[in-house]
Amino acid sequence: EKIDIKGVTEDMFPEPIKKLLLGLKEGKKRGLFILLTFLRSLNFPPEYINQKAREWNKLNEPPLKEGYVKSQIDWLLRQKKNILPPNYDNQAYYNDIRLIEEPPLSKNPVADVVKKIKRNRRE
Repeated sequence: EKIDIKGVTEDMFPEPIKKLLLGLKEGKKRGLFILLTFLRSLNFPPEYINQKAREWNKLNEPPLKEGYVKSQIDWLLRQKKNILPPNYDNQAYYNDIRLIEEPPLSKNPVADVVKKIKRNRRE
């Protein structure tokens, strides 16, 4: 089923993504991958993805090198097919970098946002 995911705002982001956006001390490369694929999957424009990734990187201790961030953004934006962020049960991501405090209700952060969109449309 094709779902219209227009009008997504940051308050609709699931808790693990909100926690990620506060910056990381470890797991920054995995965090960047989660952030980029999450934003791209929700059809955010390249300018927004670029800006958000750089703002996020400034919050990291220490930040990733600018060249690495740029290369990851460039790589993702060149991809023809949509790459979803890793599922919550992928131990090397959310659990390993301590983004999950309670078991998520969905398999993937994009699914969390889609559920919120559907709920909002019913109301």
